[in-house]
This record gives sequence, C-alpha cells and structure tokens, in this order.
Amino acid sequence: MSEISGTKRIEWLDVARSLAIVSVKLNHAVNRSFAVYSGQLAEFQQIPVMLSVFTAVICAFSRLGVPVFLMISGTLLLDRDYDAERTKHFLRHNWLELLITTEIWLAIMYWYLQIFPGSVLRVRGLGIAIRDFVMNQLFINTISMGSMWYMFMILCVYLMIPILAAALKKLDHRYFAIPMAIVAFCSFVLTDVNGALAALGDTRKLSSAFSSGHLFSMYVVYLLLGYFISHCGLLERFRTWVLSVLCLVFFAAFCGFQFWAFSREYDLVVAEGYKSVFPLLTSVCLFELLRRCRIGEFGKRITRALSEISFGIYFVHICIMEGLHLLNGHSWHLQNLPEFLVLELGVVFRIGPDDQYLPKI
Repeated sequence: MSEISGTKRIEWLDVARSLAIVSVKLNHAVNRSFAVYSGQLAEFQQIPVMLSVFTAVICAFSRLGVPVFLMISGTLLLDRDYDAERTKHFLRHNWLELLITTEIWLAIMYWYLQIFPGSVLRVRGLGIAIRDFVMNQLFINTISMGSMWYMFMILCVYLMIPILAAALKKLDHRYFAIPMAIVAFCSFVLTDVNGALAALGDTRKLSSAFSSGHLFSMYVVYLLLGYFISHCGLLERFRTWVLSVLCLVFFAAFCGFQFWAFSREYDLVVAEGYKSVFPLLTSVCLFELLRRCRIGEFGKRITRALSEISFGIYFVHICIMEGLHLLNGHSWHLQNLPEFLVLELGVVFRIGPDDQYLPKI
C-alpha cells in the first residue's frame, strides 16, 4: 500500500499503523484471558478491583485499532482520481491481492485448526474435512480464526472506495454529514443505549426506522473520517491540548462504561463489533493527534519496522496466540493477568519488528 506522497513513507501513518496493530493484538489477548464475553460479573466479584480496571482499560484501548486502520485506508485511498484505468489498477493490485491473501490465510488457518481437538478432521474424517475446506474457500460456513472477519469486511468495503472517491470529488463534502450521521446514530448510538438498558435489567429496546443497511456499512464512516481529517482539515481548528483533553475524556468514559458493565449481571461488551460511539469519538481525536505527532529517529525506525510488517502480524499473531491458549488450557492453567502476559509476550517474542519473513506494506 503506497503512502500519500507516492514512494515516500509518511511518519505519522507508520506511528498510527503501529499503534493499531498493538491494539488489535491486545484485543485478542484480553478476550482469551479474561471473562470479557461471558461470566463478567462472576469474575468481577472474584478478582481485585484494580485488575477489573486494568481489564476495562485494555478492552477499551483494544477497540481503537480497527477504526485507526480504516481511517488510514481512507487517508491513503480516497484522495485519488479513479478513472477507468486507475480503477482497473486498483481492482487488480489492491483488491485482488487482498482477495488472494485472504484465500491463502483461510486455507492456512483451516488446516491449522484441524490439529485442535474437536476439529472436523478429527471428528468427522478427511472426506468431510476436504468438503468443508472447499466451502471455506468459497466463503461459505467458514472455519477460521475470528480475526478474519476484518478481511471479509475490508474486501467488501474496498469495493466502495472508487465510488466514494468519485463522489468526494464531485459533491460538496457537507452532504456526507447527513448519511454519516444516520449511520452513526443507528449503528453506534442506539447500540450503546440498548446495551446500557440491558445491563440495567430493562427489557425495552430502542430501534430506528432507519438502518445503516439502507445507506452503507458503518465501517465506511471511518474511511470517510480518515479522508476528512487528513485531507480536509476537519479537526485543524482545535488546539492540540483541547484534542488531548477530549481524547482522554472520551477514552475515560469508554473505560468507565465497560468497568460498570463488568459489575452487572448482563454480559455487555462495549463496542462489540465496533458498534459504539466511544471508539468513534476516541479514535477520531486520536487520529488527529497522531497526524500532528513528531517522534525522534529511534522512534521512526521502530514504528516503520513495525508498520511494515503489521499486515503479517495480523495474520500470524492469532495463530500463535490460539496455540498458546490451547496449551495453557491443557498444561499451565494460568488465568487472568498471567495468561494475558503469556499470550501477549509470547507473540512479541515470536514476532519482532525486524522479522524479515512477514509480508510488508
């Protein structure tokens, strides 16, 4: 993926991409080591309060990676003139390469998972496993790592990029505020409200006559925000200290909401599927702050190295983490923070920023 200025890398995008991949890794580690999706209240009552605070903070931070990745894509890909030739190039060299990469990793992960207890191969035999593998490669009843949802999403969202770029060139940018607001309200705001009601034991559920499905995917909102922030100066009027305060306030509210949810009988994962206003507000402020950031030479080398292999880390780390999680369940029986550290550090030790074997972007 080329940077804004062609072959020259943009330092702040390297920083943003590095932070985003760290966030994604933390997400997968915390989900496997703490009762994030089920049994929240029981764990909340058993572990120290500060450990619950730690879990809430990591959960919140781990939901910022995907929005940042999407805003990076909007920054890099929407400020282009997609004529017929360039659109064809985009489909061949951006979208098709993503599709091929996805197919390769779907195959790798499918057969890797056949090693695990309870797999199709072990339970139903080779013939059924081959049949399911063919279906898997056709994106039907996929058997893969949960993280692959991002590739399925991005393959669809990327097809909208030439369309969005053309519209951005032709239309007044203020027009986009209306559909973006509708999608944000339906996908983010209502989800948070309904989650809070459920956590309070209220059986009511608010629904809107509008739906983001009538317009476009909620992930497109992040693409557009990345473009507006990077190329249109959406947040330039705000001083850095104001943005910093807003970012901290939004993030603290995000953490506080998740911490409160842990104490309720209803298992509520704030921003599950990234359907929440909290990562939206926090990541937008963070992205603008990253755009303004300046780092030293050592930091540039580290973030560039990590940024270049972030795509490879995305695919490889989940396989390592899943294997360590299975091994822990059979042998070590670590729980909570010890398991979290083993999963996170185990991946770090196996994937370093100078790993020459991972694909670069």
